[in-house]
Amino acid sequence: MKNLALVLTVLSLISSKANAKDYGVQGYTFEIKEEGFLAMIYRKLKLVDIEKEQKKMQQLAKSKIEEPIALVGIKRTEKAQSFTFDPTYTLAEDALLPDGRLLYKAGRTVNPLDHMNLEKKLLFIDGKDAEQVEWFKEQRKKEQIKEEDKLILVAGRPFDLEKELNRDVYFDQQGSLTQKFKIEQVPAIVEQEGRVLRIREIVVN
Repeated sequence: MKNLALVLTVLSLISSKANAKDYGVQGYTFEIKEEGFLAMIYRKLKLVDIEKEQKKMQQLAKSKIEEPIALVGIKRTEKAQSFTFDPTYTLAEDALLPDGRLLYKAGRTVNPLDHMNLEKKLLFIDGKDAEQVEWFKEQRKKEQIKEEDKLILVAGRPFDLEKELNRDVYFDQQGSLTQKFKIEQVPAIVEQEGRVLRIREIVVN
């Protein structure tokens, strides 16, 4: 019975195909053609207002220069602390003089403070914190800070603060200095103490 049912099913399918009619082509036909990648790019570029986009990019670049991205993980000092940073490092390769002579062989440990002095203090503050800015001004009045000392922001607008203080102001781009010195709170002062750097994170009253 199963075989008979299968034969009947096959015969019915063959019969239906044999009796099918050709009704011709209905509607319009189109050639399927994929747009080239470069052609797509050029087509989309034509839709872009280049001058308008250039102005946007210039404004974005200007705003990032005037107010760089604030550093993450740096907070206002809650608990004063003092610690040191040892700049000693081991040479990964030979250190050569400009004339090619060997100065130090690879593997030697070197402390830059044995050969130079950090005569300037490095002061880190949050330029958006008005009280930290006022603290800096007070330190100048008390002559605790000299004009040659470097003021470095972890947040804020360096050019605006330059005008306000009438002195050079720097920004710790990408946190390169605060990460190196392991500074997590500001205001902070970095200065030389013998063969190490003394770092003081100060509470602003």
